[in-house]
Amino acid sequence: MVLTVAAASVVPMTGPASAATQAWSDCRSGYACFFQYSNGGGWLYERWGGGDGWCGSWDFPSEYRNNTTSVYNRGRGTVYLYSETGMGGDNIGVVYPGQQLNMGGDANNNAASVLVC
Repeated sequence: MVLTVAAASVVPMTGPASAATQAWSDCRSGYACFFQYSNGGGWLYERWGGGDGWCGSWDFPSEYRNNTTSVYNRGRGTVYLYSETGMGGDNIGVVYPGQQLNMGGDANNNAASVLVC
């Protein structure tokens, strides 16, 4: 299997007034979106969400690593979250296409890397 990495984009928050504008709906079609707070709040880090046999994996950039609380998968691939970089450690979450997930328990703020396939 060949894994490729797609470009990422981040929509940073500028302060409390703009936090209310960040929501699940800010996640673009075709992307897997990772949010700082529950229910799609806080900063938004997004990556291409797979499909058509495309698989990709990546480590979260250091400023977003272990800071994800919610995920919205608007891509066509399944998102697998891991507790360590390089898809190491425990698989701490699976987010299917179309699913919105608030991370709970040990998974909250513990995602270090991602596989989308």
